[in-house]
Amino acid sequence: MSILIVICVFFLIIGFINKFGKLEKKEKTYSKNVKNQYSLYYPKESQIISVNYAGDSKLLLRYQMDGENKLILIDLLNEKIITQINFNKSEEWKIE
Repeated sequence: MSILIVICVFFLIIGFINKFGKLEKKEKTYSKNVKNQYSLYYPKESQIISVNYAGDSKLLLRYQMDGENKLILIDLLNEKIITQINFNKSEEWKIE
């Protein structure tokens, strides 16, 4: 019985090593694809309020334009805008 426990613990340790080795390689792949510097162009009539790194090479940009707050989620790996969110005043909370 003790031999089975030792064998199972051995395979469990091997499994953890393989799992964490794959995670480390994946993180290195992301860091290689992200540039050290980006240039972001925005309309002159807008005002940037905040910029946050959302993880997974994504940037969340909050800005104001024409008196309305807006959000943009940017993918740095593909250098594309993923989504834009506009905030409009209403009588109740809803999403369209």
